[in-house]
Amino acid sequence: MKFEIIPERTLLEDGIPIKAISDLAKIEGNSKKPVYSIHKWWARRLSSVVRGIILGAVLPDSTTEEQFWDIYYQQNILDNITVLDTFMGGGTCVVEARKMGAHVIGVDIDPLACFITKKEVESLERKGLEDVFTQILLTVEKQVNKYYLTKVNEIIYEVINFFWAYEFKCDNCMENIITQPHYYLAKDSKIITVFCKHCGEVHELPVNRKRFRCTKCNKTTDIYNGNYNNGRVKCCKCGESHTLIKHVKGARSLKLFAIEYLTEGTRKYKKADESDIFLFDEAKKSYTKVFEELPIPDDIIPNSRSGETRPQSHGYLFYKDLFNSRQLLSLGLLLKEILSVDNHKFKEWLLLAFSDCLAANNMLCCYAYGYKKLTPLFGIHAYTVPVRVAENNVLGTKSLGRGSFKKTFSKMLKGKQYCDETYEVTLSQDGKKDKLTTQKIKTGEKISADIAKDAKGFYIEKRQALFLNQSSVDLNVINNNSIEIILTDPPYYDNLAYSELSAFYFAWLKKHISFNDSDQHNNSIFMKGNDLAEYKAYVKQLSEVFRQCYKKLKSTGIMIFSFHHNKIEAWTALAKAIKNSGFCITKVFPIRSEGNSAYHSSEKSIKWDSIIILRKEKILVDKTQYYDEIEFCVNELDMKECDLISFYLSLKLQDYVNNIGELQDDNINVFLNKGISIISEIIIAKEKRDAKN
Repeated sequence: MKFEIIPERTLLEDGIPIKAISDLAKIEGNSKKPVYSIHKWWARRLSSVVRGIILGAVLPDSTTEEQFWDIYYQQNILDNITVLDTFMGGGTCVVEARKMGAHVIGVDIDPLACFITKKEVESLERKGLEDVFTQILLTVEKQVNKYYLTKVNEIIYEVINFFWAYEFKCDNCMENIITQPHYYLAKDSKIITVFCKHCGEVHELPVNRKRFRCTKCNKTTDIYNGNYNNGRVKCCKCGESHTLIKHVKGARSLKLFAIEYLTEGTRKYKKADESDIFLFDEAKKSYTKVFEELPIPDDIIPNSRSGETRPQSHGYLFYKDLFNSRQLLSLGLLLKEILSVDNHKFKEWLLLAFSDCLAANNMLCCYAYGYKKLTPLFGIHAYTVPVRVAENNVLGTKSLGRGSFKKTFSKMLKGKQYCDETYEVTLSQDGKKDKLTTQKIKTGEKISADIAKDAKGFYIEKRQALFLNQSSVDLNVINNNSIEIILTDPPYYDNLAYSELSAFYFAWLKKHISFNDSDQHNNSIFMKGNDLAEYKAYVKQLSEVFRQCYKKLKSTGIMIFSFHHNKIEAWTALAKAIKNSGFCITKVFPIRSEGNSAYHSSEKSIKWDSIIILRKEKILVDKTQYYDEIEFCVNELDMKECDLISFYLSLKLQDYVNNIGELQDDNINVFLNKGISIISEIIIAKEKRDAKN
């Protein structure tokens, strides 16, 4: 279906099918579409939600739910509509708009965000690229493959992962302490792979075993009774307890103790022996000889503005400190070969795959014992320093392994294949199994764009996409009154500034890609502290972004953004910023923002966003029926209390911005908090009903 204008009153403002879209979001949250896996980005918006929002913004309020879903699963054309995302991040809003043919402008201060999103919408020509990839792989393999082999009974095998643990001398008895949280490497439903506490020998045992006697040294090990717990390490000889962080000096403090290797397509484990240690030392010597010729970053890891001290507190001060010598040799040689590629487009695709593999090839990776696979850095949205480190095979084995250069290149190709054959997922109830089943429906849409180098290329040469690596505080290069839809995801107050994490990748790329804003760390819009001056600065910056959006939006246009937070200050800042800009709020509704995975979850983890819709022209909006809205969220959406608080504050935000009720700027906190007790009332009422049933 073709859309050319924004209706006077949209389906989005009347009510899209929140629950059904949120059910799709739960599924997608655990398995994103392939294009969104071509490179790591944090807290990506879910494409099913974004698609629903865009369609809701171009459909009239008279659209039925049945009509909405028919349109959702067909090819849609928005080629006369321009969509702007002022905080682009991983690019979901831009990609989904482009999938439906809209012209798009993406703005982000983070150069990595711009690079990733550009590659998400850019066409990939496979012909020739795979040949270049294979040649680079062969060239680097000849130099480093010998360092990723291990010997068992005189037979040589490929290494999947090396296991390292922190080692230091006891302050009391000078005994060498190897830090171990437990004494197993992997387990499944039948077998647990363990190692001896005393000699390190590896054994396979029935999964229910808790203790064993080593057949090598005849000593006993309690499998689950490690010497490390909650930051403290106990000396096994004298019993002295130590704070680990005081004894760690980065990767220099790590000791190689075990290896996972590939045999006949399966995983096996062994103790790291003298030949394995010798090979690492040889790799270190090779790196020492050539490191000056390799494009290794020499940047210092900046201190986090949030106050987080990792990884510096553990002795990792430079980005290159996060890698051992074998990794630096392999990555350095790989990057050197990529940079020698003459074809610029091929080079960029290879740089993307290289950058993505960095997260799985550093000394902050750990191992998921139950899943038998490496867990990359940033599995959670922060730097973590694992007690036991898993070192990956950088280039990759013939088959098994995660996050190697072979794997990330393959993943990138799969993501771009999706761009040529896009699909949407539908849910249906399986009556026999009493569960939801999914089906992929091809829409006939494609993701590609003719990308402008600058605003002139976008406006004069009529190109389809423009990416601006800058702050959205100043959008002068974008024409006023030219945008139909602004769809974005503004900074969540004091939540993590992802530029601190993306700098890990950008340190390797910054000299080799076209996006290179060098001051993102200092200029990101982020609540850096708790004092009044920081709060005022945050409000001032955010207000200016909303003012810029007001200027760029057509009088008939619509601005939509998502937000969640449980701090009242986050909502007061947002309320002031919107009010300062001149916008009014026409609708607020909840939508699911994450899947069902428990990996980042706790009772205080917010999983529902508030979708907030703005218009330039004042529209008469009724006072919000708070009780009805919250009751719907409790009874129909089964929201947790933390989600309910966040959504309630967004409802109060609407009335504040629209001047409904008795308002005074200095009493904004009181206004937003007033009546919040209805949440507990509704929850208690539901619990009583459930108890009766």
